[in-house]
Amino acid sequence: MNNKFTSKEIDFLKKNSKNISDKSLTITAPEIYLSDILKNKTNEIHAFKRRIQETQLVEDKFVCMLFRISYKKKDNKKDIDKLFEKTFQIVLQTDRGIWQRIEQDVYALVFWDYDNKNQAKKILNSIKEKMSSSIDIDICTGAAWHPFEDFLKIDSFDNAVKALDHAAFFGKNSTIFFDSLSIHIYGDRLYQLGYIEDASIEYQKSLELDKKNTVLINSLGVCYGLLGMLDKAKEEFKKVLAINPGEIISIYNLGLIYDLTNEKKKAIPYLKKAHAIDNNIFEIELLLGTLYYYKAGDIKNALHHLNKALELKKDSSHVLRIKGEIALDQNHFSKAVSNFTKAIKINPSDAVSLSGLAKAYEIQNKNIDIAFSFAKTSVELDPDNMVFKERLETINKKKKSA
Repeated sequence: MNNKFTSKEIDFLKKNSKNISDKSLTITAPEIYLSDILKNKTNEIHAFKRRIQETQLVEDKFVCMLFRISYKKKDNKKDIDKLFEKTFQIVLQTDRGIWQRIEQDVYALVFWDYDNKNQAKKILNSIKEKMSSSIDIDICTGAAWHPFEDFLKIDSFDNAVKALDHAAFFGKNSTIFFDSLSIHIYGDRLYQLGYIEDASIEYQKSLELDKKNTVLINSLGVCYGLLGMLDKAKEEFKKVLAINPGEIISIYNLGLIYDLTNEKKKAIPYLKKAHAIDNNIFEIELLLGTLYYYKAGDIKNALHHLNKALELKKDSSHVLRIKGEIALDQNHFSKAVSNFTKAIKINPSDAVSLSGLAKAYEIQNKNIDIAFSFAKTSVELDPDNMVFKERLETINKKKKSA
C-alpha cells in the first residue's frame, strides 16, 4: 500500500512568472486572459490572420498590435469602431495598415511603412493618444514585431495577443512588446488551465530566447514530470542546479523525481538539503515525512516533519492520514482514530483514512457496523486496493458472527 499514497498527492513546485521584473511596480494578474482565445480561434481571428498572411509588402517588416479598451466611466461608452476607423485614417491611411475588431472592445492592427522601430513606436503612441483624447478610456496594448527571431509572419498575431496579456499585468494603460516573458506568461496560463504539454512547448520557445532562466527551466521540468517523462524532468532540474545550486524549488523537485523512481538513497538527501535551506515550505516537510515513514521506516523523523507540515497547513487531510497510519502501526488506536477522523472531516472521500479508521475500530472490536460502512466505502472509492478488500472481509466476518 505504501507507494500508492506517497506520490500521487505530492506536488511538483513551480515558481510563478507573475513576479515580473520591476518590484517597484504594482503588478496584478489580469482578470481575463485574452490568450485563452488562442485555444479556440474565432472567425474574426481566422479572418485577420488570413489578411496578415495575404498582405504583400515591398519590405517584409511590420508590427502587429492588439488593443484592449477599458472605459473609465460605465456610462461613457461610444462607438469605438468609428473612433478606431477615424484614428486609423488620420494616422496611417489605408495603404499603410489593416485593422479589425476581433472581440468586444479588443482591436487588432497591423501597420508597415515605417523607417525604424522608434518611428513605429511613435505611431503607436499617436494612435493611443488620439483615441484617449477623444473619449475617456484606457488602452492596454500588446505588440509584436515581424520579423522577430524564427517566428513566422502569421505568428505575429498570436505573439501580440501574448504581449497584451503581459501588458495587462502592469495596468489598463500599459504597452508591452512581445518577448520571452510574454511566452512564459502564456505558458503559465496554459499550465493553469491544465494544458501541460502545450505549456511545455511554450516554455521551450521562451527558453530559446532566455536560455539560462532557471524559473523557465524548472517549469519545463515540472511539465515533463507531470507528463510522466521523469528522465527529462530530472535533466531540467539538474540544469537549474548547475546554474544555481541553492535553488530550493528545483532541489525539492529533484528529490520528488527520485522518490517517484524509487531511489530513496537519493531522494532523502535532496529533501534534507531543501529543508536546511527553508523549513517553512509545506511540500518539503510533507514529502520528507512521507519518505521517512514509507521508505525509510524512520517514525521519529517522519513525525517530526509531518508535525511541522501540519503547523504550516492545519487542514491537510494528507498529513493527518499519514499520522493516522503511523499511530495504527504503533497500536496507538485512540490517536489513529483521532487523526483518521479529522482527515475524513476535511476530505470525506479519503479512502485511506476511511479504511484506516475502520481497521482501528475493528482491532478494538468497537463500532463494527460503522467500521463496516467505512470499509465498504473505501473499497468503492478504490476497488483495486487489496488491503482495503481484506479489511472489509475481516470486518464483515466479525459483523456476521456478532
